Amino acid sequence: MSQPSRYAVFGHPIGHTQSPRIHQLFAAQFEIALTYEAIDAAPEAFAEAVQRFFVAGNGHGANVTLPHKGAAFALADE
Repeated sequence: MSQPSRYAVFGHPIGHTQSPRIHQLFAAQFEIALTYEAIDAAPEAFAEAVQRFFVAGNGHGANVTLPHKGAAFALADE
């Protein structure tokens, strides 16, 4: 059996977000195997956290909220 696809939302602070709950409920409703986590990354650690998520953590996709929107745009290559 394959591992569920891994998704995340990055922000700082991020403890208040409902994104993981919302995405996991939606996935369960449609029988989609995924995990969705909130990742708190301070601005100075954002780029490294994103790289770690996608490269070492086998991330499939992510959302970004404040204060990282500009930094995410700068990192985007597609």
